[in-house]
Amino acid sequence: ARDSGSVRLAMRPRRWPAVLAAAAVVGFAVIGGVMWIGRQTPHSANQFVDLLISDFEHFEEKGRPLQIASSDPSAVSSWLADQTALVVALPRLNDRDGKLLGARKCKINGKPAAFAIYDLGGTLASLVVVAGPHPDIDVMERVEQDGHIHWVDRCKGHTVLACKRGALVYAAVSTLPEERLFPLMANAER
Repeated sequence: ARDSGSVRLAMRPRRWPAVLAAAAVVGFAVIGGVMWIGRQTPHSANQFVDLLISDFEHFEEKGRPLQIASSDPSAVSSWLADQTALVVALPRLNDRDGKLLGARKCKINGKPAAFAIYDLGGTLASLVVVAGPHPDIDVMERVEQDGHIHWVDRCKGHTVLACKRGALVYAAVSTLPEERLFPLMANAER
């Protein structure tokens, strides 16, 4: 009996390195998975917001392609109307607020959309205009600025600020806070 107990005790130390190695592998996998999940950015519960942010990220990933490069809001608005059939009124910003860089046409949820891009103090912001109605914006946080109603959502490190102008929905997307995006809403020509 002593010999068999000695054999078991002699075998146990040999198993520990394998058990410890397996536990280390599992531990690293769990820690790596938690860190990977932690780096993933949450999606908004609002599909419209997700689509706008995805379109903005796609624009940046593709090297920021513009189909018209101009800082003239009237020229860009006319081009967007020709390309998208949306009568878009782009804001005229002063130098302090930012600068229009140009525009492109795109689709949001399969519908034609006008996409204008601005440089707001070194940070890009898009102004996307789509035909309404978009009930998704009504579930966003409601904010008032200068007597106008806007809706805001924050997701994936971005801010989406939206407003309704007649039959159109204007939505600004940027990594900036909504306070910096209000000039894209408040100064829209009617």
